[in-house]
Amino acid sequence: MHGTLGTTIATWRTSAHLTQQQLADLSGISQGMISYIERDLRPHVSLHTIMALACALHCTLTTLVQGKTPPS
Repeated sequence: MHGTLGTTIATWRTSAHLTQQQLADLSGISQGMISYIERDLRPHVSLHTIMALACALHCTLTTLVQGKTPPS
């Protein structure tokens, strides 16, 4: 079963050994917004935001949206 978008982003971020602030710096998305997304407090996340996070996490938008986990 796939997780939520927020859970997927958190999984990719921790797998990359990044803090929320580091991901914010890499993606241009605020740390507060990343926190909201990871806690599923932001029900609608823009395509631009998902693309920026995917780029910073070195994965595809599809990977995040489909809830795929990072390779081991």
